[in-house]
Amino acid sequence: ADSRLYEPANCTQEGAYRVLDLYRQNLQGMLPPEISFLTSLRNLELGGNSLIGTLPSQLGLMTALDYLQLDNTELSGTLPTDLGQLTTLANLILMNCRLSGSLPTEIGNMSGLGRLYLYENRLRGSLPSQLGRMSSLWSIDIHDNPNITGTIPTELATVTNIKSLWLHNTSLSGTFPSGLCDIKTDRHTFWVDCDRVDCECCLCAGQINY
Repeated sequence: ADSRLYEPANCTQEGAYRVLDLYRQNLQGMLPPEISFLTSLRNLELGGNSLIGTLPSQLGLMTALDYLQLDNTELSGTLPTDLGQLTTLANLILMNCRLSGSLPTEIGNMSGLGRLYLYENRLRGSLPSQLGRMSSLWSIDIHDNPNITGTIPTELATVTNIKSLWLHNTSLSGTFPSGLCDIKTDRHTFWVDCDRVDCECCLCAGQINY
């Protein structure tokens, strides 16, 4: 059995919530701004529910967060610029929603972020060069966002922790940053659309078996 179903919340001795895990609990409605009152929360997992509306900007006040998972919901709208205040957040899991707009440049302030999962959304526009400031990043997955355009930022080559990039089924084009190929080993995986992106060290989207 999944222990998360039986221990959905974890408190400190002072009574402050540290973990709120209500994944796939048939929740419905909007994500209330008041959730930001849980200032000691480190893990917030509400994915797999029928959540609607937009991401409240007040999420940026939850500066103790390490893990934010709101995937497989009907959340829409843009990514709040206030997320850039979450400098200790290590995991941002927002795939398979209805998010739109471009990635805010403020995302570059999330210095502790390791995993950025935004695939299967409706994002558009170019990838911000500020991704190159995120020294903790080791995995980026934005595949199946066909309206993401432009080139892959060369600044990503300065993020030496990168192990996986899933950039296929987008409209990215041009030349893959050569600096990333220079650091690639057998433990690195870079996926692109080879008909639009020139890359000597990448795997092509057509080779993926889902």
